[in-house]
Amino acid sequence: MDGVGNPSNDWLTYRELETVAPLREYVERSWILGTHSRSEKVVKRILPDGCLDFFLVGGGGLFLSGSVDSYTLMTMNPGEVVVGVRFRWGMAPPLLGLPAEEVSGTAVPAEIVWPDDARRLAEEMLELETTETRLSALHVYLCDRVKHGRSRREPDRAIGHAAALLGASPLGIPVSSLADSLGLSERQLERRFLNSIGCSPKRFARVVRFQRLLALRREHRMHPDWAALALDAGYADQAHMINDVRELTGVTPTMLLEQ
Repeated sequence: MDGVGNPSNDWLTYRELETVAPLREYVERSWILGTHSRSEKVVKRILPDGCLDFFLVGGGGLFLSGSVDSYTLMTMNPGEVVVGVRFRWGMAPPLLGLPAEEVSGTAVPAEIVWPDDARRLAEEMLELETTETRLSALHVYLCDRVKHGRSRREPDRAIGHAAALLGASPLGIPVSSLADSLGLSERQLERRFLNSIGCSPKRFARVVRFQRLLALRREHRMHPDWAALALDAGYADQAHMINDVRELTGVTPTMLLEQ
C-alpha cells in the first residue's frame, strides 16, 4: 500500500506478508498497516496504482476499495490496525464477483456486496488475537471463493495483457493502437477496462506512468534530477510531470519526496 502522509507517519508501521499459493494468481500482495498505540491520529495518503484492495479495519468492518486514479486519505486512530490484500490488475472482478468500477475510487463496505458473508467474516476476524491470524482468515475466505467458483466470472485475459503492456511501456501506447492489437473497438476496450480495472485505459496509462516515476524516484532519492526522471518515466517534460503529480497526489514532487 504505497503512500505518503503528514509527519505523524513516523507512527505508522507497514508490513507485507506471503500470500498463500491458491491466491497468488489473483493477489499481488498481502499487507498489514498499523499505528502505534501512543500516536495521535494519523493521516495516510494512499497513492493511485490501478489496483483494488479488500481489507479489514480494526473495529470498522470489511471494505472493498480501489485508489485507481486519484489519491485518498485514510485517517487512523492510535493503535488501529488494518489488514488486507491487494489484487493484481484485472483479477479482483473474477474473485469478488463484481465489476471493478463499482468499488473504484472509494471505500465500499463489503456488507453491501455480500451482506451475510462479510458480516460473518468481519466478526470472525475481529475475534482473532493477532493481525497475522486475521490475515489468514481473509486468505481462507478468498481461497474458498476460488475453490468453489463462487464469483462465476472469468478473468478478462485480454485486458490483463493490455494492462501489462501499458505498465511496461514508458513511451505509452495510443488507445487506438491498443484496441486494434486486441481486435476491439476503442469503445469496447474502454468498457472492458472499466469492468476489469476500474478506469479507462487512458487514465490507467496515466497511473502506471506515475508509478514508474515513483520507482525511479526511489532509485534516485538523495539527489533526484526531476527533469531526467520525468522523461525516463514517460512525461513530455518536467512541467507535465509536476502538473500530473499534483493532480494525482495533491502535493508537488518535492513534497512527495520529503514525506
